[in-house]
Amino acid sequence: MTEKSAAHTLEVLGQKLHVRSDSDPEIVGEAVRIAMLKIKDAEKRVPRAAPYQVALVALLDLAEDYARAKRRATEHRRRLDEQVTDALSTLEEEPRA
Repeated sequence: MTEKSAAHTLEVLGQKLHVRSDSDPEIVGEAVRIAMLKIKDAEKRVPRAAPYQVALVALLDLAEDYARAKRRATEHRRRLDEQVTDALSTLEEEPRA
């Protein structure tokens, strides 16, 4: 099912940005909130930087968060795969009645 495209207006570092998205509005809203938090944090860390530099710092922070989450998800999947393999081995070893 395709959702209708929705318009969103964001204010980033004093500049309005108009975007359209077909994504779930809740996900878009969450993404906007996360991005704005990262931008506000970056503004505090590099207060005299140009807006594009603040945006780049925020982008790098998001990329680090993504890389950490991806690594955690990969490790979690590896552990789950091991548990499934162990469980299957145990089932195969049990005598059938």
